[in-house]
Amino acid sequence: MSAQDHRTREELLQEIANLKESEESLRQTLDAINDLVFIKDAQSKLVWGNKALCSYYGMSNEEIRGIFDAPFVSQAITAQYIKDDQYVLSTGKVIEVPEEPITRFDGAIAFFNTVKSPIFDTSGKVVKMVGVSRDISARKLTEGELRKSEQRYKAVFEGASDGILVAEIASMKFAYANPSLCKMFGYSEEELIHIGVMGLHPQESLAFVIEDFKAKARGEREITENVPCLKKDGSLFFADISARAITLGDKECLVGFFRDITPRKQAEAERAKLQAQLMHQEKLASIGTLAAGVAHEINNPLSIVMGYIDIVEMECNNHCGKNNQELIPIIKEASRRIATIVNGLRTYVRTDTEHVQAIDLHECINKTIHLVEEIYKKENITLKAQLLAHDYFIKGNAGKIQQVIMNMLSNAKDALRNKLDGCIQIATANDYNAQQGSVWIDIADNGSGIAKEIVEKLFDPFFTTKAPGKGTGLGLSICSTIVKSFGGTISVKSVQGVGTSFKIVFPLSEHELLATALPTPQQEVQHGLFKGKALIVDDEKDIRRLLRMLLSSLGLSVVEADNGETAYNLLKTTKEQFDYVLTDIKMPKMNGDRLITLVKEENIAPKTKFIIITGGLLDDYSCEQNELLIKNTHGYLEKPFTKQDLSLLLELLSSKIG
Repeated sequence: MSAQDHRTREELLQEIANLKESEESLRQTLDAINDLVFIKDAQSKLVWGNKALCSYYGMSNEEIRGIFDAPFVSQAITAQYIKDDQYVLSTGKVIEVPEEPITRFDGAIAFFNTVKSPIFDTSGKVVKMVGVSRDISARKLTEGELRKSEQRYKAVFEGASDGILVAEIASMKFAYANPSLCKMFGYSEEELIHIGVMGLHPQESLAFVIEDFKAKARGEREITENVPCLKKDGSLFFADISARAITLGDKECLVGFFRDITPRKQAEAERAKLQAQLMHQEKLASIGTLAAGVAHEINNPLSIVMGYIDIVEMECNNHCGKNNQELIPIIKEASRRIATIVNGLRTYVRTDTEHVQAIDLHECINKTIHLVEEIYKKENITLKAQLLAHDYFIKGNAGKIQQVIMNMLSNAKDALRNKLDGCIQIATANDYNAQQGSVWIDIADNGSGIAKEIVEKLFDPFFTTKAPGKGTGLGLSICSTIVKSFGGTISVKSVQGVGTSFKIVFPLSEHELLATALPTPQQEVQHGLFKGKALIVDDEKDIRRLLRMLLSSLGLSVVEADNGETAYNLLKTTKEQFDYVLTDIKMPKMNGDRLITLVKEENIAPKTKFIIITGGLLDDYSCEQNELLIKNTHGYLEKPFTKQDLSLLLELLSSKIG
């Protein structure tokens, strides 16, 4: 062997030594890293694994050498590993598996990113492969949480009822818009991105909008109310806009929240309208209360006027001259008209709105007509009544029924405005097809008529065709409610250019009107002079004086008492019996009804006939109170009254007793 060969051998041994040292160094390096490192042969069997792999599998290098994979790894996963291995071994190419599960010795599964590379021999043939697997479970968990978070925020962004818009501060162009904002403005998201801030507001508001945008971008302002916004179709709406600056990527942006306040503004407008209507109703209620008080106060002096006219007429007969005698009927007729209006007004504004009893429908109609006929005449409107119903008592509330009739007449009058031959016809008739029978009222005018589309809305609350301030839109709705509350129906027919007709149908009442249970002056009897003694109980001196003169002229002797207590003591202590006691109801110290009740309970005056004199028996008392009065009372005289009224009532009571 030559020296050269000897050196070559020495060098070769050194190289082997160096390789072994390098291999050991490499093994130590690979054992020190946390990644799983493994080497497989051409049959895809494990040759070697670093400490991290052995620890993960819970096996030594001797145990893993010669196997495809750990025995606790599922066959399906092992098959995929072998498939990837064979690709590298057959092609000589590097393969990366972004995410694959690897089972640990305790059965736990973690996710790894694996890179597999070929190992070539000196001839360039692939003889082995090396793999490196890095645990990405933590990263995967973080990515999952990020995805969930992104999904949550996306759900909030897309599901929010408010419009959300993201705009770049520098360009004032939009980057994102949620579905609610797209719907609010009528644009698609793609269209909005090309529009920008200035395309969403009317021209006259742009200066304010731009200044507001910049103030929000500087953090000087967060919310602006009542901002005018422009839809794609050109229509205008108002929104409250709150915004805050944020950073998206490398761009400064402003995220804005748009809340359409159109419903709120409409609600505020409706609330203001309703408040005005309620104030109007309260004003009307106050006027009604005042009117009721005025009507009550008028009754007493009116009774005095009408009574003294009768006395003047008696004393003036054939002694006052022809001219004066002609004036008396004129004064009496004027007084009668006042009495009719006052009584109608008192019924119309009565306060017992919930009191239901049998009422005379014809009387309600006549009282309402008397209230308005003179006013309507001045506007060239004629009222014609054809009250042909034979049965006309219904169960209801006189004030409310009169309110319905008044509203119907008022609407008819409005329809006849500027018409020279206006006519309103009020008719009644019966229908006995139903088991109980019914009475209907038809109120028809020859006015302008109502369009079909309006007829369908007439009974809707707050619907009105009148100018602002002229109508609340509640009249017909309230009328409908009142009619239905008494078991009735209301309908309308109208022909434009011909006129309108409202038909109201009520079931007949099964009970007699309470007022008819007491004798009243309206019943026809013959009258003359009477004998006996009468006690007048009234707190008004002039009424007592009038009654004294009238009763005296009818042949009765008279005693006076200024209140119920005085009358009670007089009846209890006097030995004389009174044939009649005429008493007012409302008086100081003791009311008339209390007086009558005490006298009846104590049987003080068993043969005395009690007559109520008042302006509001049915209006001011409940059904129970009326029944008690009827039980204890013999007659009823309504203010204002005349001598003839008083005489008729006394005659009737005398005939009933006789």
